[in-house]
Amino acid sequence: MDESGLPINLTPQDISRVLGISRNKCYEIVHSKDFPSFRIGKQYRVRRDKFLAWLSQVEEVV
Repeated sequence: MDESGLPINLTPQDISRVLGISRNKCYEIVHSKDFPSFRIGKQYRVRRDKFLAWLSQVEEVV
């Protein structure tokens, strides 16, 4: 983990905790076209750096 306290690869549960949203809402985001997720078998993961970049872009729009 780095200074952000996040693991290198985030799970949907990690993301829902960071964003303060439900698990179902998190999976909607993970499945969206512009979200940088990838699959390993049946599990979704997001690289920390890609998630933080996505988050900063979303914050600029809002």
